Amino acid sequence: MLNLCKSSVAEFVEFMLEYIPDETLITNTAHVQNKYKKTVIVLEDNQSDGDILLNDDDLDGVRECKEWLN
Repeated sequence: MLNLCKSSVAEFVEFMLEYIPDETLITNTAHVQNKYKKTVIVLEDNQSDGDILLNDDDLDGVRECKEWLN
């Protein structure tokens, strides 16, 4: 459960950081421009899109639940 919570919080932080501009240029009161950095999300070799990672130290019930969810 702890690993799931940590993973969820990390994903939420990454999601929120995408909406914070790196730079804001204010020319006048009618023209404000936000500049964002381009991010590319690369999945690790052992991670596929949407799958929950199975850990060696997972309890049997946790492992069954993760396998079912995947």
